[in-house]
Amino acid sequence: MGDLPAALLGLIQGLTEFLPVSSSGHLVIGAELLGEISEGILFEIAVHVGTLVAILLFYRERIGQLGLGVVRRETWALRYAAKLGVATLPAVVVGLTLKDAIEALFAEPRVVGFALMATAAIVATTRATADRGELQEPSFWQALGVGCAQCIAIIPGISRSGTTVAAGMALGLAPLAATEF
Repeated sequence: MGDLPAALLGLIQGLTEFLPVSSSGHLVIGAELLGEISEGILFEIAVHVGTLVAILLFYRERIGQLGLGVVRRETWALRYAAKLGVATLPAVVVGLTLKDAIEALFAEPRVVGFALMATAAIVATTRATADRGELQEPSFWQALGVGCAQCIAIIPGISRSGTTVAAGMALGLAPLAATEF
């Protein structure tokens, strides 16, 4: 892939990552429109590194408090970090066991189109659950539920943020708590 298509795809990533839309799906569609062959999951990971840096900068105070709390062995921080670990495990297991099948989906713009429609439906559910959630932190079971929802978001076109926030809210988390988690 040339520098200009890679830069355009990086721009797509940057513009879509913080919205409840699938940046991965938009990258697949962008590559298709540019006539580029998808570089697969390694390219996907590379463009997400920039996103990770942005997230770390945006949440630096919260992450710093959590990290300091873990180092100081504060109960609240250890508990919250453990819940983040529990929420991460399902996607790690699915990603490792279905790596080839998932990577093949990055070459299927039609699948991405259907997945983008599924994302719209998932995000629409938050209208019904926005007023119900009051919890500021998930239980371990709720964290696992959010992690299982995140597994669906491995499919390009399914928004990771939209799916996990919708799942958190459906499980009783307040909207801001679901977003931060």
